[in-house]
Amino acid sequence: MTTVEVEIKLEVLPTVPGGPAALFERLAAREELAGLPLGPVQTIAMRDTYFDTDDGALAAAGTGLRVRRENGRLLVTLKVKRAQEGSLTEREEYEAPLDLGSLREVVSRIRPLIGRGTVPFAAFAVGRPAGPLEPVLDLHTERLSRTIGEIGTLTLDRVLYPGLDAEPYYDIEVEAAADLVDPEPLRAVEAELLALAEGHLRAAGRSKLERGLDLARR
Repeated sequence: MTTVEVEIKLEVLPTVPGGPAALFERLAAREELAGLPLGPVQTIAMRDTYFDTDDGALAAAGTGLRVRRENGRLLVTLKVKRAQEGSLTEREEYEAPLDLGSLREVVSRIRPLIGRGTVPFAAFAVGRPAGPLEPVLDLHTERLSRTIGEIGTLTLDRVLYPGLDAEPYYDIEVEAAADLVDPEPLRAVEAELLALAEGHLRAAGRSKLERGLDLARR
């Protein structure tokens, strides 16, 4: 299913009092944020493998393609950036359990970018070179997730880039619920997060994929 993902993305600076991990502990213990109740904490471990062509055609088009391993499931996700204003990002997203049908759907959408060639399911599913696509990035994420009233979801991510960065990267996302039209409630949550972190947050101008590709080019 295709949806439009609207979210606030904030990078947690290492200078935050007590460190990023301590900030996550404080946010996990809170009962409300910006006057809205926070739901129970869900802990999720994820491993993502991102694919692109050998000349980076997907990245150049603002497109990200990944296979995610999460709680024993395989998901395929295709995201296309539509707009960004500071910390607020809007993307078109297709996500589904990975099977032959969902892979065909994804390939049909990116065919103008990747050219001709078959994408073998077995190779793609295990993160190996698959026809015109090749794995370009692996990352591991430890996620704490909580609902924020009825406006959306708060996610606290500790991200590892194996072989690229010895230090974990921390970010916070506030994703709008599908039926939220006005992004102002997200901005109110962002303002309270900035206050709680004493200003030691900044707009994440890059996605996790973009940050990883920058690390790989160093």
